[in-house]
Amino acid sequence: MHRLLFAVTVIAVLNIPGLSQETRYRAPLAPPRAHYTIECNIDVEANTLSGVEVVRFRNTSSSPMGRIAFDWEYVSVRMMKATLAGEQLTPLSGTEHSESSGFTVLQLPSPASPGSQIELRVEFSRSLSDVPRSVLEEQKSGEGNNITLTDWHPRLSWGFPTHDAYDVDITATPGYTIAASGRYNTKGPGYFHVANARSFGLFLGKGLLVSGATAGDVQIRCLYTARGEEAARLILATTVDAVNFYRQFLGFYPTESITIVPGFDFPAGGYPIATALAAVHGQERFSERPPIHWQWITAHEIGHMYWGEYVLDNDYPLSWLTIGLGIYTDREFIRSKKLSLEKYDELMKRYSESVLKYLNTTVDLTPEQVDELEIDYNNVVVHGKGYGIISALATVVGKESFERILRRTQQEYGGKRLDSFSFRALCESESGQDLEWFFDQWLRSNKYLSYEIISKESVKQGATYRSTVKVKRVGTLSMPVIVGAYFQDGSHQLGLTDRLLETNILSFESASPLMEVQLDPNKELPLVAALPEKPITSVDELSAAISRLPWKNPGTQALAVYQKTKELNYTGANPWAWLGLKLFDSQYYAESLDAFRRGSAVAAKGSPWEFGSLVWQGHLLDLLGKREEALEAYRKALAKEGGNALNHGQYGMVVNKAWVEKRLAKPFLR
Repeated sequence: MHRLLFAVTVIAVLNIPGLSQETRYRAPLAPPRAHYTIECNIDVEANTLSGVEVVRFRNTSSSPMGRIAFDWEYVSVRMMKATLAGEQLTPLSGTEHSESSGFTVLQLPSPASPGSQIELRVEFSRSLSDVPRSVLEEQKSGEGNNITLTDWHPRLSWGFPTHDAYDVDITATPGYTIAASGRYNTKGPGYFHVANARSFGLFLGKGLLVSGATAGDVQIRCLYTARGEEAARLILATTVDAVNFYRQFLGFYPTESITIVPGFDFPAGGYPIATALAAVHGQERFSERPPIHWQWITAHEIGHMYWGEYVLDNDYPLSWLTIGLGIYTDREFIRSKKLSLEKYDELMKRYSESVLKYLNTTVDLTPEQVDELEIDYNNVVVHGKGYGIISALATVVGKESFERILRRTQQEYGGKRLDSFSFRALCESESGQDLEWFFDQWLRSNKYLSYEIISKESVKQGATYRSTVKVKRVGTLSMPVIVGAYFQDGSHQLGLTDRLLETNILSFESASPLMEVQLDPNKELPLVAALPEKPITSVDELSAAISRLPWKNPGTQALAVYQKTKELNYTGANPWAWLGLKLFDSQYYAESLDAFRRGSAVAAKGSPWEFGSLVWQGHLLDLLGKREEALEAYRKALAKEGGNALNHGQYGMVVNKAWVEKRLAKPFLR
């Protein structure tokens, strides 16, 4: 009855006059792609940017569209005037140019029906210094002042990134060299075209030289100062090589051009300014970095054009997925050139060092939770762990399968938003594996990957040698790990551990004795040295340490926490019981029995664990071969039983009165 009334109430609210879909702003699930034709003038001396754009798009949704929004905030130094078929549209946010929400909302004269074409003419101007300039603000690099502009024109807003097409004619103060997202044409003084752009960026530089090349049908431009010429030559050559490699590796290149421009005046790396436009920092100080630095950062920024610009990110600013995919992609280019992988080792190291400091590197967090972390989340988690996750995933599904996954992702998510759930589904579809165990550990926990070789031997049997290698999981995360066995005659073999086993024994047959064994010989995994148990100095830390222990096979960690719990003479019944269960799972039966006895001594009268701790004492005594003592524990439990039941889902056990009565007749078996 209540449900029916609630449903009627909701329907009534939705049908209130004035709340029709035609008069509300709605973001379609698949927004229309717009075509922007822009004439833009940049007067550096007058500090102004002005222009006129024609915005064409079709209502591709299934509902009428009555309102649209632009990413354009009304403030005193900005102007925007939009007209449709000659009729000026008044912004709903007001005409007083006061601070607003960051958007300009326009009411169309009449709702655009599904399938109809919309063409707007928009005049705009703003103070040049008011234009967002990404992370660079105004550059002072080399011999002139460089200006990098993003989000510089009114653009349709749907609340998330989309792909659009651009034809942009740019005029600027004489003396400035212009670069932009898109292929440079000769139609006007600065005409650029791009078909699939997440954003259109502008760059103006003074005192710059320009070099160009092509890679297939991709136009390449490199802007640089005279002092940065040596770096520019290597950057240009690397760009050609990288574009050619990516075209073969992924089957295409997403734009008809790529332009590299100067960034900061020190060699700190680089960043993607916008689609088909990237910056590389510190080119005038080329000699301060080895050639691999310039080759890597160039390939890395070009990789962003696939991951982040072409395949759009649904997790911004926590963009571990597209960042990780991009780093994996540029690593394959560096490998193809047989260059040093030191940059990738550094990324892994950032993450592993944070693990060794007991810092929280969980990926699946909200932005608010990230803000509370005492960690450089972007470098450690997004770039370091994110790359490690993608590289580890490739070893799980296999290199060939993973390369097919990369190509499918580009084909199916070009111009669309990609998140970890969609990516996992695609990986499972291509590989035929259920990968919940992988993504759950790497994304939704702070578990870390650590394995050790604990023994190796090689014995001659006839004309061959039989080598045995024992590998043990000493971390909290379980997954297959490649083991490389190297023999005296120069040959080698690879083995793979089973993720379900704490200890793996691998066997190899060879013509010569075993010489060396390596875990992860190709450095694909973010392996961490065995993490020593964090010192526990208080009851609160102890309780947290018990909670952190995994329920399944916590191993020696459970034993270490048990010893510390005894030292601090802990009196909490529930933590003692949890610890007892975790010790049981790792087959430390005597220690588990002691934990349940200690928990039983402090359990509140009538609580589930007053009954449950006694039952578990019976279980453990049975396992230890002490049947008479086990029977005594079961009888005591029945005396305490007051309708309490414990549900141990991991074992398929419901411990209640009936369960205990069965144990009186038949001992507990694991």
